Amino acid sequence: MWKAPTLAAALTGLVLAGAAHADQPEPPEAEDRVRIVEALIADGFISWGDIETAEDGEAWVVERATADDEQDYAVEIDRSFRVARRLLD
Repeated sequence: MWKAPTLAAALTGLVLAGAAHADQPEPPEAEDRVRIVEALIADGFISWGDIETAEDGEAWVVERATADDEQDYAVEIDRSFRVARRLLD
């Protein structure tokens, strides 16, 4: 016989789903993305992959950013929209 899930079980599922989602890196807002792209171009980058909020929330991380030297970097953009760090991939 099928039993309807209890309210507690349903809420537990929602809480767990929300907690899993909260750990996911967030993409920047549209206005921030424009400024991040401007910073990348100004610093000589010609292409890039995903842009996500850093774990500490104080910067953005750009994956697979290719510079005009044809090297790939992991790039960190600070909250003042400047390239704060570039690490060779």
